[in-house]
Amino acid sequence: MTETYSAKRAKILFSLFEYMSAFLIGGVIYGALETIFRGYTHPSMLLTGGVCFAGLYATDKHCRARLLYRVLIGAAIITAAELCAGLICNVWLGLDVWDYSRFPLNFMGQICPLFSALWALLTLPAYMLSAMMRSALGVHGARSYSPLPDGSSPAGPSSSDSEVSAPPPDVP
Repeated sequence: MTETYSAKRAKILFSLFEYMSAFLIGGVIYGALETIFRGYTHPSMLLTGGVCFAGLYATDKHCRARLLYRVLIGAAIITAAELCAGLICNVWLGLDVWDYSRFPLNFMGQICPLFSALWALLTLPAYMLSAMMRSALGVHGARSYSPLPDGSSPAGPSSSDSEVSAPPPDVP
């Protein structure tokens, strides 16, 4: 069965909506986090946060690797985005948004292992948010990030986890 032109167009538009939503959510959340912890943010960080979360969203949606590998991939995505933003904003444009030159093993003052490790930790709640977002949008590939080892919820199985049961009898 072939898809019609309008069905393909609808899929493309929904995908655009999905990733633009991830971009906007990531930008707003990262800007808010940076403002909370640093006292201020720069507009370039809103863009960088959006790019990072859209990348994490795509990774979580399409990558079937174990969580540890997705965390490492996520840390690499964020570190690469930070390097690109740093080279453009700090080195090329001279905006001095951040400077990691005081941290050991930094690269041009733009990235360092300490912050890459922090980004790795940040991917865990980002992947949980990604799964919640996909679930809310009804996107296939949504996975659950349960805190329990067996994947169950602390509140017990959800209606989608249990078998469909008969409706309760009418009580007079």
